[in-house]
Amino acid sequence: MNALHAEKLTDSREARNRFCEHVRLLFQEIFRYEKEEDYTAHEPPLPSTIINFEKSSGPGPNLDDLLIDMRGKISSEWNVKVAELLLENFLEYKANWEGDDLTLPERSDAYFLDLITEKLGRVKVEWGRTRARFKPDGSVETPFEVEARMEKNKDGRGEASRAYSRRVQIIEIKKAEGAEDLEIWAWIQTVVQKLGEEGTSSDESGVDEETGYAVFNVRKMPWRRNIEKLLTAIQRAEAVANASRDKRGAKPAHRIRANGNLNSRRDPKKELPRQLYDPKWLKEQNKYVLANLKISKDKLQWIEWQELRRRS
Repeated sequence: MNALHAEKLTDSREARNRFCEHVRLLFQEIFRYEKEEDYTAHEPPLPSTIINFEKSSGPGPNLDDLLIDMRGKISSEWNVKVAELLLENFLEYKANWEGDDLTLPERSDAYFLDLITEKLGRVKVEWGRTRARFKPDGSVETPFEVEARMEKNKDGRGEASRAYSRRVQIIEIKKAEGAEDLEIWAWIQTVVQKLGEEGTSSDESGVDEETGYAVFNVRKMPWRRNIEKLLTAIQRAEAVANASRDKRGAKPAHRIRANGNLNSRRDPKKELPRQLYDPKWLKEQNKYVLANLKISKDKLQWIEWQELRRRS
């Protein structure tokens, strides 16, 4: 277990939320956007500017007019420098914390850099949602088609976001309870957070004919390593947590996981560690698809379900 992972393991939900709030305020001050979806208006640097920076023949990111390389990898030289500049600014800001913030636990620079990098990744995703994509026939979406796709995905994203949030919350509850298998839940949390909302939730809504309740048929993601048992374990933990608290409030929709479910129409998520892609699916892809995936060089230890059960 590395030092950063150990720091995350000792986080309380309150402390983590407060740290994330400080990062949000930092981004708001630097970029002048209140919400992550507002970053769709962000103008990234010109490709020639990025190339010249990488060749050491031109200026790089400047905190006075900080631009994110929205088209490149989060680990690109440009974006790494952006994250470093944000960290420098954050540490100066942190030195002036007052009141309750002074009671927050000490964290390393690597911890805050990780929070900043995660935030950069999320705003890059938001920016990419509004850009034209290639269609199956090789043509590019028109502005009208982009708008129609976003509107179609709007309602589904709302439920997907809630489902993803509940998964993260359940893991946080396990940590707060000091569960005996805490290390396992911390690993599951790492997997869920790296995959993110778009890598864990792909549902098609419907209504159960017998009960009349809303249901979501989980679409399969052939590109993703099989994590259905992990998601089912989280869902069961969620059911236990729900049974032990007040029944008021919205009831999470039931999710149907079955072999007969259709494949998701979403594109594979890019820039993930190789261990999160299905090995068989990777072997079936051509070099152009693999290049477009921009597989991260980050290493993630993969633990098979049987081994998880043995350790828990």
